[in-house]
Amino acid sequence: MVSYRNNLVGQFVFLAIWSTHNVRRAGAAGIGTILTEDAFRQLAPTAVAPYTYTGFLDAVTYWNTQNPSNPIFSGSTEMQQRHELAAFLGNSLHESDAFQASREYFMCQNNKLDGGVLYCDLPSSQFSSASGQYCSITHTNPASGGYEDGCNCQLQSADPIVGGNYVDANKLFFGRGALQLSWNYNYIDASKALTGSADTLCNSPDLVATNEIYAWGTAFWFWTMNTGSVGKTCSAAVLTDSDFGGTVKTINGGLECPAISGHEASLAQRLNYYCLAATELSVDSLLTFDGCTGLQAAFDTCATASGACSDCAVWLVTAPPTSPPTKSPSKSPVKSPTKAPSTPPTASPTRPTTSPTKAPTNAPTTAAPTKSPVKNPTKSPSTPPTASPTRPTTAPTKAPTKSPTLRPVGSPTRKPTNRPSSNPTTSDEAGASGTRKYYPNWGTSPAKCVMDCDPATGPMCGGIVSNPAGMQMYDTAETCCAYWFGWMDTVRCVSLTTGASTNKWWVDYQSSSCKQDCPTSTSSSCGGAPPDLSVKLYDTVTECCTKLGWIQPSTCAAVSTSGPDSYTGSQKYHADWTAGTCKKDCAVSDANPECGGILTNTAGETLFDTAKDCCASKFGWINSDFCQALATGGHTNKYYVSYSDNACKKDCAVSGSSPECGGNPTDQSTQLFATASECCSSKLSWVNLSMCVSKSETGSAATVTGSGKWYVDWSISKCVKDCPETAVDPECGGLAETWEPTIYSTASACCNEKFSWMDLASCKLS
Repeated sequence: MVSYRNNLVGQFVFLAIWSTHNVRRAGAAGIGTILTEDAFRQLAPTAVAPYTYTGFLDAVTYWNTQNPSNPIFSGSTEMQQRHELAAFLGNSLHESDAFQASREYFMCQNNKLDGGVLYCDLPSSQFSSASGQYCSITHTNPASGGYEDGCNCQLQSADPIVGGNYVDANKLFFGRGALQLSWNYNYIDASKALTGSADTLCNSPDLVATNEIYAWGTAFWFWTMNTGSVGKTCSAAVLTDSDFGGTVKTINGGLECPAISGHEASLAQRLNYYCLAATELSVDSLLTFDGCTGLQAAFDTCATASGACSDCAVWLVTAPPTSPPTKSPSKSPVKSPTKAPSTPPTASPTRPTTSPTKAPTNAPTTAAPTKSPVKNPTKSPSTPPTASPTRPTTAPTKAPTKSPTLRPVGSPTRKPTNRPSSNPTTSDEAGASGTRKYYPNWGTSPAKCVMDCDPATGPMCGGIVSNPAGMQMYDTAETCCAYWFGWMDTVRCVSLTTGASTNKWWVDYQSSSCKQDCPTSTSSSCGGAPPDLSVKLYDTVTECCTKLGWIQPSTCAAVSTSGPDSYTGSQKYHADWTAGTCKKDCAVSDANPECGGILTNTAGETLFDTAKDCCASKFGWINSDFCQALATGGHTNKYYVSYSDNACKKDCAVSGSSPECGGNPTDQSTQLFATASECCSSKLSWVNLSMCVSKSETGSAATVTGSGKWYVDWSISKCVKDCPETAVDPECGGLAETWEPTIYSTASACCNEKFSWMDLASCKLS
């Protein structure tokens, strides 16, 4: 039987690096000091985009800025943070195949781009129901019947143009990101938590597979806010219960707590990743496994040197023997003596020997001095003094000596500690001006590199070190920063020393823009120093804006440099699905009806230089001229059918002086025609063409006399004249419709062909 234990080696290394008084609450701001880039690469050497180290740090900062009431990796002590980070990495490494899978393999390992759109080759089995595509129909937006909201979705069919089993990835809600976010009802909640809007991930779920902030951020949402079926978040399982099992239960308890047949290897792999992370982050012990049924048994089985979670073996010790000692000695002696006596000392002293031993013993025969002196003291010492001093001990004493040794040690320790055990002593009187070199000052907040000089002589001076020969000094602040504060941007570290701003750019997730590291009173682009020391700095605003991938680069740069009030939009066109047309990215105003408002979130948006290009790409089913007219707030001046009027209407502004104008068609799919005649002939073929055209062009039907020729009126089975029935002529049967196949010049011609068995008087109307 084996059990997990404290990682003593890791604990000693940790204590050597961080003295007790330096263990502090690092917060999300210090996560880069806990998980270094080297440690990240050790845990995930094959990680691919969007799973980058800098992206991870940016996502932590972004999440904690957006969700201060549900922070990630913000335990009350640094060790708690290490525990939560190890548990998170153990699970996310497993779920994402060591940060190699941005999309679920089963649903989208085979994919292809077509026209800039990614299509997933779905297994045939996933077309039988919406749930097979991670779409819960009962969770829609808004939901009904007591269900929570979810992104709108439906069962998708294979794309008829791309062919095969390919489906647009942005219509599917399968697993993506570090914890493989799945289902439409999870996507909507994660989207709201990350961006404040459901539309971001509901409209473009594949952003989770391509954007660093969302790839990590959706995992942070699940970790800190999703309680699963157990009613407790993964974060609470770690910070409240100190239990790794609870995280497994929340993430995949239905399959792994206990592991059902076929999932044993998966559970062992999850444990192995957790042990790797725990070792790399030097936690003091593993968390418990109580929250997941069967997890402890799985650990005990696989945590061996050759087991399925062999990296957990370093966390094991062998339990004491299960059987009591034998009652009698073995028949033959062991090959080597034991290190301790096999039996305890006797209760009373044994009779002394009558003769001395052949050789002196190495230690006194009694464990302690006698309680009273012997009756007759010896006349001389029992042994003469040694001729030379004894050899010094090879190991340190159990407790430190009360005074320093008389001579220094002959050689330094084998490995220096990572940080000094205390701040260097300084003295205003030691030397005239100090060495003018740099050393780390741990007594300031924040800690920084300072110059060895009198503080009164300059802002970089941290005091004169009284014994500079006893510590490492650096010629420049840069070299001091690189050695002691490698997790911080070097320029930022040096700025702490000099007290000057870096004038570089940093991401301000709260305002969805970039800020410049300079005093806020200096310029509208200045946001002061970054809020935490681990923030990455960028040389240009353009480079910084790439970290806000959901914001249009030109928008980000303009807002960052000039402020949101001065930004007027990109002046480009985008699809506005609410308006049903393309709109320009600019402030809404009566003077410019084509403006649909300034875009603040361009995630998944495509911008176009012209309304025509936008209409062709996004609204191909609408007449191009009509789409452009809607986009610009204008009209096409073309004709469309109005069945209620038995005429065509002109697409122009309605006014009393233009009765033919009907405004924009209400149906966007309405067909438009260049002339009223084309519209009448195509759409109102049963209406007299002349009357239709006249009404369409002038707003009222003109007086039409007809051709005066003859046609058959089958309702009365007679030949009648093509003229208004209101005419005085009794032979008039009304105006001939446009579909009449034949018009005859005389009544006789009509009767002879159509009613040859009748006489002329009976055949014609009179």
